[in-house]
Amino acid sequence: MKKRALKAALFVLIFCILFSIANVFVVRVEPYGHKIITEFYDQPQNSLDGVYIGASTGFIYWNSLFAWNKYGICVYPYSCNVNPFYSTEYIIKEARKTQPNATFIVNLNSLSDGELDASHMYNILNSMPPSRNKLELIDHLCDVSGREGTERIEFYLPFLQFHNRWAQFFTDNKIVVRPNGYKGASDYPDYLYNSIDVSENYTEPALLDKLSENLTYSTDKLLNYCKEENVKVLFVDIPQAKDDEYEVNRIETLASYISSKGFSVLNLNGVADEKFNLDLTKDYYDDSHVNIHGSLKYTYYLSEYLIENYGFEDKRSDETYAHWNTSYESYMKMASAHMLDIELDYEHRDFTIDEPVLQVENKNNSVEVTWNQIKNVDGYLIYRKNSESSSWNQIAEASATADALTYTDTSPAEGEKFYYTVVPFVTRNGVNYYGDFNYLGVSTEP
Repeated sequence: MKKRALKAALFVLIFCILFSIANVFVVRVEPYGHKIITEFYDQPQNSLDGVYIGASTGFIYWNSLFAWNKYGICVYPYSCNVNPFYSTEYIIKEARKTQPNATFIVNLNSLSDGELDASHMYNILNSMPPSRNKLELIDHLCDVSGREGTERIEFYLPFLQFHNRWAQFFTDNKIVVRPNGYKGASDYPDYLYNSIDVSENYTEPALLDKLSENLTYSTDKLLNYCKEENVKVLFVDIPQAKDDEYEVNRIETLASYISSKGFSVLNLNGVADEKFNLDLTKDYYDDSHVNIHGSLKYTYYLSEYLIENYGFEDKRSDETYAHWNTSYESYMKMASAHMLDIELDYEHRDFTIDEPVLQVENKNNSVEVTWNQIKNVDGYLIYRKNSESSSWNQIAEASATADALTYTDTSPAEGEKFYYTVVPFVTRNGVNYYGDFNYLGVSTEP
């Protein structure tokens, strides 16, 4: 018995050493999720209210620092690109090593076709530190994907698959993960810079007759673990605009199946515009992912849901959580180039007020900004930024009763490219409420 235990321990030790070598020198990973998961282990033990599990949608939809700044809750994403839903049980086990009292928010939209491709499996496997739990995750993913023999062994000893990179051990193939201290909040460029209309892509979900045997087995295994260990878990079906009917329906069917087993499911597919004003014409950067503006709306809504239903408490006055304030301040130095100050002031937004259509034109040594009249507003705020990566600043206010809805900016020097956006507002009982606006702004070369 002792010899068997010793052999098992020796195997785990060898596995950990070899996997560490492979991670550092051989295997390439998707950097954004890898960085987020790496920094998860820097969080103080038993300090998180929740852990958000998913694929790229996990760290794109949920912005941990927006939730912290407004509500004082600490929910960190344990998510990476194309992380398969089948890994959920083992991520929960992994996270509970340091966050045993956390509530787990599981994004069902990590379920997708092709999710058990080898490259996709490596994204989560190479982000998770070596452990017995990781070995069991490899076993499970290989079981449900039908991998045997050499194909299976390569996941335990990945340097076998990547042997063609051995010559690069000491050259240019090392993984470089630079922590940014953002608590998992995304700085992905498309998330920050893009805004597109996906309204024509949206497919209304329906239920399939049944789920696959592997998915049913893996889901039942996950649910049984959560029940036996009294794990607090909330499953979320997020709003996406995919036109892949089968994929949308499979996620909807999985949500229904989990709900039938007595677990909580928050299904936001098709109702996000009603629940939190998500706009399919501008709050996405592609059909599967919201941008930073859609993320803010989703994060605020889900934060209030978690506070109301799971008792999350405001920790902003607790000095032991001051590092979250530091992270938020650092993050906003970057994010302020992509958001107006009023956008974070959700209580004073009025989403029934339309976005003005802007025109920006060069004049003699100036820029003229004009826009259309919006009904029943009291005025407009004019914002400007000096480059794509600089912060927005309010530079003027215009009355809605003016003869011409225009502003002339004499600040730009020759060769400078400025960006402009205009925000309509109404005043009620002496308080301003702000409507919709162009996120990216309109620019011209003076």
